[in-house]
Amino acid sequence: MNEVDRQNRNNKNEVLLIISRRIVPGKRHEQIAAYEHLASVVRAEPGCLQYDRHPVVGDEDRLC
Repeated sequence: MNEVDRQNRNNKNEVLLIISRRIVPGKRHEQIAAYEHLASVVRAEPGCLQYDRHPVVGDEDRLC
């Protein structure tokens, strides 16, 4: 973790977003590939501390 990351971690103005998306039937691989591409774009944005994508346990057609 670099100095900017350490300073940002102490910032009281952090925003946490949790977004749930349903995968279009038959498009799972395409959508996951698109989200992976977007993840690199989002992580490169100034101030972005973390971006993760997770499957929802018990619902393989939903991502958070």
